[in-house]
Parts: sequence; C-alpha cells; structure tokens
Amino acid sequence: MILPQKGNYFVHTSSASGVLPVVNKNNSVIPHRMRNLSAFTLIELLVVVLIIGILAAIAVPQYQRAVDKSKFTQLVTVSKQIVDAQQAYYMANGVYAMRADELTLDLPLLNNGAQFGTSTWHCEFTYANGVGGSPRTSCYMNQLGIGFQRYHAKNHVICCAYASSNWKGDWLCQDITQKKTPYSNQSSMRCYSGDI
Repeated sequence: MILPQKGNYFVHTSSASGVLPVVNKNNSVIPHRMRNLSAFTLIELLVVVLIIGILAAIAVPQYQRAVDKSKFTQLVTVSKQIVDAQQAYYMANGVYAMRADELTLDLPLLNNGAQFGTSTWHCEFTYANGVGGSPRTSCYMNQLGIGFQRYHAKNHVICCAYASSNWKGDWLCQDITQKKTPYSNQSSMRCYSGDI
C-alpha cells in the first residue's frame, strides 16, 4: 500500500526489512544515507561561531581605530580652516582675532563665541608665553583625550599631545605625525612634534 504523496516523495507502508523505504516519483528507493544530507553537526556550527568570533575580535578594534582617526582628521581640517581665517583676519586688521566669533567661519561656537566647538571637540586661540607671544590655535578631542596646537604664522602643528596613560592618544599621535618617539615625554603628558 502506498500512502498519499508527501512533497516529492511517496512513503511505502511495507518492506522486507521492517524499515519503511522512501521512494521518489519515479518509484525508485532513496537510500537512507542520502536523506539527511541537509543537517549540520554541532561541531560544524561551533567551528563557524568560533571563526566569526575571531574575525569580530580582529575587525572591531581596527574599525574603532579607523573611526577615531577619521574624527581626529576632521578636527585637523577644522583647525586648518580656523588658521586660514586667522590669516585673512590678520591681513585685514593687522592683528589676530582673540575670539572665535570675530572670524567669518560657519562652525559652531562655544562659551558665548569665545571658542569653536561642540560637545565632542573645541578649538580656542592661545599665545605662546602669554599675549604677545606666537599666536596659535589649540584644539582638543574630548572623547579621545587628545589635543594639538597649530601656529598661525607658519600654519603647522607643533604638538600632538595626550595624557601619558592614554594609549589611544599614543597610537593616534603616532599615526597622525608619522613619528614613533615623543618629542616631550613628561610623567603626565606626552607630545609628538610634527606637521599634520
């Protein structure tokens, strides 16, 4: 006796061995070992999960590093815009601007116009050795704990600085400045000198 069709197969209800054979539409028997080929073993699944875990452990830190470097590079670009605007202000007025709102830049302002910045970064104007010294723009990434200073006159970075305990700052300053040894190596802060 043949049971009703189930998918592409018919199931016979009698056999000499006592095991019910499965036959296809052409009435040929499908061997038992060929019926269960679509299943995965537990070992195969564990190997796949292990491989995915290893790839994620490698990829996620590299991705985070690329994101951090991208954010820092954006801040470097902003600092160049600020210094260029300072140069234009100096050409027009004979002095550098003391406040961010004196420059005509489309950047967010902080502290009533004294600084450019957002909740994640800020840039302000400072002078080496006090007012009358070399004017520069100091920028800082709050979330990365890293900052740098750019001279207005030469438009180059003098220091990529971070706290000595900040390992992210260490590799980021090395990547940005292409230097492997800090220019200044104090107990609380390190500085890589280089043009960015």
